[in-house]
Amino acid sequence: MPWLDYDNMNLVTGELTTRDEYKQMMQEAAAAFRAVKPDIKLIGCIESFPAQLSLDDAQTLVDRIPGSVKTGWVSIAPELLDGLESLPPDRVACALRDREGRVLVESYRRAGFDGVSHAMVALVTYPTLENAQHATLMEQARFLMEECGLDGLYIDCFSFSYDGAGAILRYSDEGWDGRTCDIDPQTGAVVLRYVDAGLAGADARAALINYVLERGGVFVGNSYASVKQTQSLGAFRFSESEYNFDPLAIGEGEKPPLFYRMTGSHLGSPIGLGYRPDRLGQAGTDSYARVMMKTIITYLRHGALTYHYQTEIPETGPGAGEYGPFNHMFPMTIERIGEGFVEGRERVVTAVSGTFHRAGERRPEVLMFDVTGRAIAPRADVKQVAGGWDVELALQDWENVAVIE
Repeated sequence: MPWLDYDNMNLVTGELTTRDEYKQMMQEAAAAFRAVKPDIKLIGCIESFPAQLSLDDAQTLVDRIPGSVKTGWVSIAPELLDGLESLPPDRVACALRDREGRVLVESYRRAGFDGVSHAMVALVTYPTLENAQHATLMEQARFLMEECGLDGLYIDCFSFSYDGAGAILRYSDEGWDGRTCDIDPQTGAVVLRYVDAGLAGADARAALINYVLERGGVFVGNSYASVKQTQSLGAFRFSESEYNFDPLAIGEGEKPPLFYRMTGSHLGSPIGLGYRPDRLGQAGTDSYARVMMKTIITYLRHGALTYHYQTEIPETGPGAGEYGPFNHMFPMTIERIGEGFVEGRERVVTAVSGTFHRAGERRPEVLMFDVTGRAIAPRADVKQVAGGWDVELALQDWENVAVIE
C-alpha cells in the first residue's frame, strides 16, 4: 500500500497519493528491504480496470447518482460523467457498457488518520492495444520499474475472463470483438454481438507482461491465463480462491473437494492465494493454524502451491501453530503435479503418501508437519538408487504435509 493511481489514499494527508509521494514511499521502503536482503524482489501494485477520479470529482459523481445505492459496483448513465475533469474522454471511451449504454463504476470510501471519510470512484474500463487504458497500464509499469526502481509489478483482475458475478467486469455491449455473440439455439442465428474484454485485451496483456519480463522484472497476476497470447509467458499467475472452500468443513484426514477454479492452474502456474482465517469469524480465529494448513492441503489436492496472504499464526492460545511448510515451499521449478503433491527441481511438497525420486548425490532431507504446521517426526524410508534417491513417505493423508528437499 498504497496502490499506484488506485485505492491510494494517503493516510497522513487525507488526499490521494501523488506520483512524487508514491515514488518517495517506495524508494524508502525498497532501500530498507534491500539493506536486509539485497537480492529481494520488490514489486508495485496496480489494478487492471480502473480510471480513477479525483476526490472532488468522485464526490460530485456520487452526489449525481440517483437513488440510495451509491457504493459498490454501480451502473450509471454516461451523462453523469460530463464535466469531470479528472476523467478524460479517451479513458471514458475504454469503458464497459451494458445494453442500455450505461457504464460501470466502482464506488467506495476511504479515510485518513484524521478519520474524515472520502468518496472514491473509479470508472471500469478494459485495455486493448489501441486504447488509452492499455497506454495507462504500460506507463504505470514504466513508472514502477524505471522511476521507482522496483523489480516488476503485481496486477489485480488481470485476465478479465470471469464468470458468475465477476462477469460484470468482462462483457461490453458496445462494439464487437469479431467473435463473441449469442446464438439462437433453435435457428442457429446470431442474435447479439458484443465484446469479451478477456479476448479483446489478449494482445495488450501480453504486451504488458513482455514489457516487464524483457527488463528482467517479475510479473505477478491475479487470475490464470485464459488466452494463448499469455499462456506460455513467464508470469506468475494465481487464483484468489478463499471464497471457494471452507477449511473448517474439511474433516480430519478427509480429501478436500475439487473446485473448478483451481484446475485452471494446470496449464500455467499452479498457485493459489492463501486464506484469511478471520473470514470465518471466531471459529476461524480459534482454528487459525489449522485453517492455514488445510488451505495448503486443499491446494495440494489440486496439484498447486500456496502463496502466503496477510496472516499471522498465533504462537500461543487457541489457533496456535507454526508456519511449517510455508517456510519450505519455495523456490519451486515444477516438474510434475498430481492429486496431493507438487514435485519440482528443488523440492517436493505433498499431502499424500507415496514414493518420490530425487536425483543427485546428496541425501535428501525429509520434513513433516502436522495440521497446525508444527514439525513432527518424519515417517520416511530413504534409499539410494541409481542416479539418486527414492523417498518412501507414510503420511496421515490430507492431514500432514511433508517436504523433501
